[in-house]
Amino acid sequence: MNEERTMILEMLKNGDITVEEAERLMDAIPRESDSLTVKASGAQGLAPKRIVVLVTEDDKAKVNVKVPFSLVRAGLKIGKAFGGFSARNADSEAEARAFEMLQELDIDEILASISDGEIELPYTMVDVDNIEDGKVQHVKVTLE
Repeated sequence: MNEERTMILEMLKNGDITVEEAERLMDAIPRESDSLTVKASGAQGLAPKRIVVLVTEDDKAKVNVKVPFSLVRAGLKIGKAFGGFSARNADSEAEARAFEMLQELDIDEILASISDGEIELPYTMVDVDNIEDGKVQHVKVTLE
């Protein structure tokens, strides 16, 4: 049994979550057989390996993070599953609404939209510049 499933069962045992919440969390964890394929340069079966987040300020790297795509996929699903639990424990109405919006996201549709389109890897998803206090800030998020 993997670590995530063990953690969910421990939370259930301790009364931190309900059985229904535990079921949603278990369903959100990808199985070994789960895979996401992307058409890239016309080739079938090429899957993105990672998402890269690069933040620079005046051409100097401030953040350079590479996150495995499988972890992003699992994180989106687990985050959605925790949304309902978090909404009930939110400190403000705005926070509760944010968690409710997370619950309403169709993660499978978002992931399928990546695999449905003709994209060429690497694929830049976000590329933003900002000038603040005379400093040029740049954020780039790339699917590789």
